[in-house]
Amino acid sequence: MDIATLRMKVATNHFKRLLLGDRHEPGLHQENTTLNELAPRCKDVDITGKTWKSWFESPQIVPRIGTIRTLDELASCAVRIVSKRDGEEKALPTEFFSQLVHGGLVKKMMQASKSKHPLVALRDRAESYKPISALHLHLDAIEVSALSEGYGDIPWETVKRVGAERILNILTDRWSPRHGSIYSELSSELRLKWDAASPDERSEIRKTLARFRPDPFESILYARAIPNWNITGIDADISAQHIYKALFSLAADSKFLVADRLEAWSLDLATAALAMHALAWTDRFTTFDQPISDELIFWCAFDDLIFRSETIDIENRDFVGAMTCCDAEWSKESFAVFLSARKFYQEELHDLGTSMTEVADIAMQATKVHSLVLKN
Repeated sequence: MDIATLRMKVATNHFKRLLLGDRHEPGLHQENTTLNELAPRCKDVDITGKTWKSWFESPQIVPRIGTIRTLDELASCAVRIVSKRDGEEKALPTEFFSQLVHGGLVKKMMQASKSKHPLVALRDRAESYKPISALHLHLDAIEVSALSEGYGDIPWETVKRVGAERILNILTDRWSPRHGSIYSELSSELRLKWDAASPDERSEIRKTLARFRPDPFESILYARAIPNWNITGIDADISAQHIYKALFSLAADSKFLVADRLEAWSLDLATAALAMHALAWTDRFTTFDQPISDELIFWCAFDDLIFRSETIDIENRDFVGAMTCCDAEWSKESFAVFLSARKFYQEELHDLGTSMTEVADIAMQATKVHSLVLKN
């Protein structure tokens, strides 16, 4: 499988999952169920059963972007996303699926250009790229990790480095302790408590907060989610190059990583792992040779956690090595959080019609083309 096929597989399965919910069966076209669900909602959008089934056939042919835009049209009339933060129903962003299949960071970077300074243009295009969702960014990380070709006269190492650095910068914008945007998107402590409370418990919460003037219920309910930075030991000004360490260290705060927070963190943790590895591979004779680098230590832990099928335990040597490199206050609950992240990521990939094995096979293609043959 290549990245284009993976993108198509993820897009069609994700659409069907959003449309059918618990009735979604990964990898199967479910033609009758899907079209019956679409018919009353999308009367002005034409899609035949033959076309729909062809998107799930193997070997899969990736349709042109004009055809894939049909998915965006169907999504606009049939799909609504319920925000886990405030419970509001929202439509997907424009071109969500066409960009999932035919867009992405690598395609943006490698657009045709007449610039006399191609590297500057390449960097500018990368810097201007903004993913539509965390899923788009994750596919970007897989594609950048797999990247093994240059762009014109620009060598593959440089192109790969620019792409990996952009992904790490985006993750830093999301998760940085000082200015991370993700914390205002995640459930607050009161939201978690409220969602788990019975009607009587909710009434008691309202009565307690109503004693204050003005009533702080709304502001606390929609407050930013804030980790215990003292436990995580993360530097407030951590660099983008080391954001993967910050995401790893967040597992020290097991009380923070629950519900939607755990889900968001788990996917971005896998994204960070792939981006870190991609960047490290551009200088592989340094980062994956002696002396042992931080990148190698953390990659061994990420690889065990995310991309290998073997079970892992709390005494796993690779995990202990990565934990030792952090200033976090670790506990048994932290390891349980990592296992929860692994489970979520596995299930997420399964729902999207793929697997850790398929993702790893694609993402590690560059390591086969440009192998690590140690210098004498």
